Amino acid sequence: MPKEESEVIDDGISIGEIAEKLSTTSFWLSIVSFLSNIFDQMKNIQNRIFGESINYLVNGLKSIRESFYIFLYSRIIRAPAFILIILLISAGWMGNSAKDFQQQINGDV
Repeated sequence: MPKEESEVIDDGISIGEIAEKLSTTSFWLSIVSFLSNIFDQMKNIQNRIFGESINYLVNGLKSIRESFYIFLYSRIIRAPAFILIILLISAGWMGNSAKDFQQQINGDV
């Protein structure tokens, strides 16, 4: 086999080169800087209107959510029998629904 046939032919540009060219293109840089500027202005307006109270509210909601998840997880770990009972009840209900569906299909055929 000749040497020219065994070599891989480069047929274009790689994804890395495309990403590099896009990152250095002034058009994309201008779009990113424009969106960043809008985001910063919205944050400044939000801080002027609400001040730090919105940050306290968001942090409070996050801590309440986290404590709820910890509480719920600890209850699940402490009482696995409750979870198993719920799973068995739901499995029985789904099985009963599937049985009705099978009878309906048999009636149609």
